[in-house]
Amino acid sequence: MHRRTLLALCCALVACACGAVRSTPPAQAGRGDDGRSYGHDPGGMRFSPLTQIDRRNVTRLTRAWTYHTGELETRSDSATARDARRPPAFETTPLMAFVNVNEIGAMGMIRRRAAGAAAPGWERWAPRGGYARFWDDDDLPCQRPPWGKLHAIDLATGAYRWTVTLGVNDALLARGVGTTGAPNIGGSIATAGGLVFIGSTNDKRFRAFDVRTGAELWVARLEGSAHATPITYRGPRTGKQYVVIAAGGGGQFDRDQADVVAAYALPDGDAP
Repeated sequence: MHRRTLLALCCALVACACGAVRSTPPAQAGRGDDGRSYGHDPGGMRFSPLTQIDRRNVTRLTRAWTYHTGELETRSDSATARDARRPPAFETTPLMAFVNVNEIGAMGMIRRRAAGAAAPGWERWAPRGGYARFWDDDDLPCQRPPWGKLHAIDLATGAYRWTVTLGVNDALLARGVGTTGAPNIGGSIATAGGLVFIGSTNDKRFRAFDVRTGAELWVARLEGSAHATPITYRGPRTGKQYVVIAAGGGGQFDRDQADVVAAYALPDGDAP
């Protein structure tokens, strides 16, 4: 993401957080739950103590605001010709560790370097870049599903608490093929409300899982796939908890591109 877009995004997030009209409830003030560091705290634990959104009400989340970064605009101010040609895509980014895993094999091909290369010989190469995989023209991996999983690991024992399939393929769903998992890249966050939020998959979904069981409790469709790590914060004026994800799509995992930062919250009057 170039500097102009990053600055505009930061200003928009500040404006959205501060632009509501209701004052902060006294009981919520001064709790240190506003996530001032990447990963919420200086240790990057990706765990939030916020509890307003929990297992009981997460199904009532709705889109609170949407910000367009302008990343799909022509890059007339790009520093180099290569940067101007580059596909527009962006990524922004506990007692239990949550790990999402691609279950697809990497494609590694070897070709002879071009004549006159600085270092003659052979090189690793893939037609779709460093994230290329063994998949067909419809971007379906060649091996048996699942193609993506989410694991919960107990850090005290190293044992797996649960594992679930992460993601779907819409074309296969239309043909009656169930959950297959999906290629994914991007992290998750956990909250004291008993939830794990994750985008990551190339199916344009944003999901919430039960931290205890791995059950999928909520899913929202996005304008593009969210190859990013979500954040959550408490609005200083409304006192509402927001969960925010960047949905840029593009890159090697998704042909569709977007320029959306989307925030979700409980409807007005619905917070506990």
